[in-house]
Amino acid sequence: MKHFKITAVLLGFIIIAASLFGCGFMKKNSDLDKEMSAIIQNTKFDVSSDYKGELVIARNMESGEITNLKAFIDTFKVKYPNIKVTEQEYPSANYVTTLQSENAAANNSGNYKNMFDVFWTAENEMPSYVTLDMLMPLDYFDREDDSFSTDGLVDSMVADSSLDGHMYVMPRDYNQLVMYYNKDLFDAANVAVPSSTESMSTEQFASMLESLQTYLTAQGDANYYSLDAYWNWESLLWPYVKSFGSELITKNDGKTVCNYQSDATLEAYTKLKEMQIARYIPNAGNSAMGLFGMGNAALGIHSRAVLTSLLDANVVKNIGVAPLPQFGKEYYIGAGCSGYGMYRHAPHTTEAWLFLKHIVSQEGQEEFGKTGNGVPVLKSALADKNASWCTFTHANLVNGFDHNAYVYAMGTDAVTSTRDYKQYLAPAQIYKVKTEFQNSVQYILNYTGVDNYLDKDAGIPYYIKLAQNKIAATLKKDVK
Repeated sequence: MKHFKITAVLLGFIIIAASLFGCGFMKKNSDLDKEMSAIIQNTKFDVSSDYKGELVIARNMESGEITNLKAFIDTFKVKYPNIKVTEQEYPSANYVTTLQSENAAANNSGNYKNMFDVFWTAENEMPSYVTLDMLMPLDYFDREDDSFSTDGLVDSMVADSSLDGHMYVMPRDYNQLVMYYNKDLFDAANVAVPSSTESMSTEQFASMLESLQTYLTAQGDANYYSLDAYWNWESLLWPYVKSFGSELITKNDGKTVCNYQSDATLEAYTKLKEMQIARYIPNAGNSAMGLFGMGNAALGIHSRAVLTSLLDANVVKNIGVAPLPQFGKEYYIGAGCSGYGMYRHAPHTTEAWLFLKHIVSQEGQEEFGKTGNGVPVLKSALADKNASWCTFTHANLVNGFDHNAYVYAMGTDAVTSTRDYKQYLAPAQIYKVKTEFQNSVQYILNYTGVDNYLDKDAGIPYYIKLAQNKIAATLKKDVK
């Protein structure tokens, strides 16, 4: 088992709103140990398949998540048929804020008996949940349970599911960015599709975008682009700017500092702006793969999680996948995970822990792979080329669709995550730093023009400096 030594952030209802923007307090590790000791004592770790109990799961009503959760619940019920599982439905659009509001109400009343036990979360939402004291530190359960170990999971995803040393989320998947392509548009443009086994060089990528856009522009429809990508998404933005040598947060002589204002960042954003000027890419958007899914982009960048949504749309009839191309001087791929957390005041901790363990079991991961929605986080499933995630197929996938693109260069230094800089931040700082980081690229794509994008007072240099100053100011508060 893995052992953790850390400090957790606990917050009362009265300062919930302020905590998201840098205010909060730290509870002493000894106090947390005492609280968790009581919870652990009331949790059963050695139960048989005939164990009777209840489990309440907060379910995001997004179509893919409904499918994913069903896969996990169905196989969990086979293992524990006497545990009654209830799903509480939450609309996808307000999922995060609704859960937070219910938590605030429960904190205010001190009554948690009607709260859920388990809920889905992505890595980028975890810091807010931790700051609001909504997630149970799972490492205490790991330490107590001799039947479980995180050693069988992808190490980087376990790290991404942790904050200040505590593991707060059970990662369910390994999400690495890939490049999807519409083979029909490539064929129409007479452009060769990218390799499914080798990443494109910077020069090859630029040439491909130019060739595609030349064809698309000639069709006379201004709504077609070579590439659809959610640039103001930190999971993509980080490997992009890092490939040019840019830094965001570093630790120098014991001090956490922002080094974003640099020639490397300027070069990265200049290249991106010039891609926009050439109409290879649209403005920064706030939806994932919308243009590609409608058939209005030849390429799209996202992870495995979007695949079944593209297939269900049934617009693009021949979807292929390739590794992420090289953007700058070095090659980097973004990776992260989503998963399920135990609510900090879960009424049924035994059942919740059994379910979280099941998510990363062989049977749980195999059934999840059958949905087509994710790449497993279990190492043994990743290594098995006959596992369901690697044999998933569909009529709208190109012949020979290569699932290995989702794990291209995995385990190498090329794979990076936002943990590179978040590890230096206090939980209360992460939200603001992420926001300013993502805003920086949105500003340069949406608020600079052809004539002024290099202007130091109104162009890219100005917005880089703005991000630098705002992030630096955040680092002066709630220093880790």
